Amino acid sequence: MKRRITVEQLQELTEEQQQRLREWWKPEEGDYYFQAEETKICHSDICSYTVVWPQKGENDYIPLLDIGHMIELLSYKGLGKIKPVIDCDTIITVESWDVSLDSGYYGKGEELCDALWKAVKQVL
Repeated sequence: MKRRITVEQLQELTEEQQQRLREWWKPEEGDYYFQAEETKICHSDICSYTVVWPQKGENDYIPLLDIGHMIELLSYKGLGKIKPVIDCDTIITVESWDVSLDSGYYGKGEELCDALWKAVKQVL
């Protein structure tokens, strides 16, 4: 199960969307983030240099949102439903995920993380 977005997914955002994401994010210990200036992904003490926790509003840090972050952001924006699309023919498996918001925005993906990300991109 994919738990967080990738740097490549962050690059799908416009500069304006990235700025809105930075403004929403409240850095907490344990968060993964991308430091654009040094092109490194950091988490706590897992960087190859001394980690300085980003302060809200610092422009070169962008969070690598996990499923919880995305649900929190979408809830703030009016999350409607998150539903698994289940195949019950042989073994019960989740084929995909549907995410809908009260405003009509929608995300669908094989992974819950990707479906949430598609919806997040629309509300940023």
